[in-house]
Amino acid sequence: MTRFKLNKLAAGLSALLTISIMILQSGTLAAASAGEPAPIVGTAVKSSSSTPSSAFTVDMESALQKAKQLLYNQKPFPDWAAIGFAKNGHALPEGFKEAKADLILNNRGQFDKLIDLTRTTIAYAAAGGSSINDIAGIDLYTKAMNHTAMTEEGMAGLVSAYLVSTLSRSYSPFARTSWYSDRLFDRIQKEQLANGSWPDEGSKEGGVQSTALALIALSPVQSEQETVPSSSVQRALDWLQAQQSNDGSFHGSTQAAAQVIIALSSLRIDAAQFARIGGESVLHHLLSRQLDGGGFSEKANGPLHMAATLQAYLALTAYKLYINGEGRLTDLSNPSVGSANIQIEGPQGTVAHGRIPSGSLALDGAISYLKNAGIAYETKTDSSGQQVLTSIAGIKDGHYGGKDSWRSAVYGRFGGWMFEENAAGPLYIEEGETLLLYYGNDKTELIGQIQEEWIYNGQTATGRPSAHTPFKLTVNMSNPTMGGLPASGITVIIDGKKKITDAKGVTAWNGLAPGVHVVTMIGYRNGTVPAAAKRLYYLTVSAPELSSYKDRAQVSEWATDGMSNALTFGLIQGGSTQSSILAPKKALTRAEFVTMLLRLVHGANDRSTAKSPFQDVPPGKWYGSAIIQAAELGLTDRPSGRFEPDRAITREEAAVMSAHAGTLPVFGSADRIAYADTAGLSQASLKAIQAVSEFEVMVGVEGKFYPKQTLTREQASTILARLHRYLYPEAYLE
Repeated sequence: MTRFKLNKLAAGLSALLTISIMILQSGTLAAASAGEPAPIVGTAVKSSSSTPSSAFTVDMESALQKAKQLLYNQKPFPDWAAIGFAKNGHALPEGFKEAKADLILNNRGQFDKLIDLTRTTIAYAAAGGSSINDIAGIDLYTKAMNHTAMTEEGMAGLVSAYLVSTLSRSYSPFARTSWYSDRLFDRIQKEQLANGSWPDEGSKEGGVQSTALALIALSPVQSEQETVPSSSVQRALDWLQAQQSNDGSFHGSTQAAAQVIIALSSLRIDAAQFARIGGESVLHHLLSRQLDGGGFSEKANGPLHMAATLQAYLALTAYKLYINGEGRLTDLSNPSVGSANIQIEGPQGTVAHGRIPSGSLALDGAISYLKNAGIAYETKTDSSGQQVLTSIAGIKDGHYGGKDSWRSAVYGRFGGWMFEENAAGPLYIEEGETLLLYYGNDKTELIGQIQEEWIYNGQTATGRPSAHTPFKLTVNMSNPTMGGLPASGITVIIDGKKKITDAKGVTAWNGLAPGVHVVTMIGYRNGTVPAAAKRLYYLTVSAPELSSYKDRAQVSEWATDGMSNALTFGLIQGGSTQSSILAPKKALTRAEFVTMLLRLVHGANDRSTAKSPFQDVPPGKWYGSAIIQAAELGLTDRPSGRFEPDRAITREEAAVMSAHAGTLPVFGSADRIAYADTAGLSQASLKAIQAVSEFEVMVGVEGKFYPKQTLTREQASTILARLHRYLYPEAYLE
């Protein structure tokens, strides 16, 4: 569970890598001499001071800008230029990011060559794309780590895969990967030759390009305070300088010189001082290759060479960042997408419950939510300089006269609490997690692991109980120092019935109807803070299997899996008062669909909502509370007015609500999803239809989406099942 931000290698590092890889594969650079290296006149520059003695001059800035314009005008725009543009604040050509997303979506993340996969991943991320772990449900990290060509593309392939792995942000711990960051890093280190270099693909001799790439990969392990590189890095630097000519070049190649500059800048070594005694520096050599038109040549007195111009642009960018103390070319962010839950629990009841964007500071998300919800709050700066909440909804710290106060913790998507006391920095909230703000003291416990237990075919089973089957709930506690202790004396409420956990944290229940039931667990006490902060738990009770329904033969073949999964996860039940009837062809109403969506996102709560935002949805109706709560969470296709609960839902309306429920973003270009029958729809509907199409939650037929067609129960079940698989992939690993 990611709790605080780590300095990840960014998309740009991988972008640089793929440039070099393409050069390696195309053979545009001359191989290093197989003979003995020329004797070194002086010694390699081992490091620069923390404040470089050189400067990024006006001439360097001019060269950078001219190269940028040449690259911008290239058609198509080079993938690997995106990193430099991002670090310099240069605008990318319009539609570049969407074009990369189109390629990823069209291939569903599958690329024959590892290099093509890494290059596309890098270009997309450097262009400001979302997390590489979730592009319409595609995890490019897992694709790369399981690529069959991992060891078939030489050092370039290994390094590229390693750099992509460091760009991975928040992937499922259940992902099955053959390779991972540490294994790749170890393999790269082991490939270093005795002379300090790294070999080119298909060669046993060291190469300037491979060595520069390896140094770029190794650079993040160098401490910011460390002034002398490790022995492994120093041996590589010594070898590189042995290859350097007196004019500062490496085999006369501009691209090789540029790669060395980027490696040096990544290692915090001044390229203006990297030279043989009495010779020119590698930086001086690079600048000497600039042409009158602003580009760079690859060889002395050569013509404009766009690959050399691109590498020079990246090298100058890396050097500028180093001189200005602005980090490495490799330091870019890779944001996540989606949403997280927020629950605010006061000393005697719930203050609020909703959703917030993920991928941000937990405190920032909480304050944004409080502002949008109109809930009063106060903050202060604590002794460590951190901002903290001191009052919510009029409840101030010290409400009971002691050290009681507002506290926070995050419950991970795959289980376990992270307390603010245990975080090495500010708490972050990631997709699918729950941010809990609760009023308590250092003795207030949080409810941790919950386990269902029931009897199936005479054997004890755990997990989702079947409908109308007796089961037990075991509740455990967590605090900043330990977890797993029985939660005794806690009040557990299901469907209005209350029970108290015994000394082992257990309560026993009769069978429940199929669906997703809100389980409320509280530890309120009179006149003081709660013994345990209130927690909501969503208990899934499976409906009977598809084969048990009398009308199962009416379910279309294409809908069988969707219907079965929807029944398993309590999203749909029998279609009439006769539980043995499924009614797959029956039209689904708007009220029924939004009720199912609320079960899907675990959005229902146990608070009564005072007022309905819809004129035609009174709280007393069976669907009243569900629609009102769905509107509060932003799941509905309209915030107020008339909801028309009893009308059959259309595909357009289902697309909008499904996109809201899954917080499905749009990735690719609008032209990629060009249905023949969507002209005239609102922009909101078009965006939602594009989103559900990219995630393959809803798909068109023969170029049409049929937005005004109404949904049957089997169609809706399939949509919900696909969305469920995206939101809860771990549920399908059992």
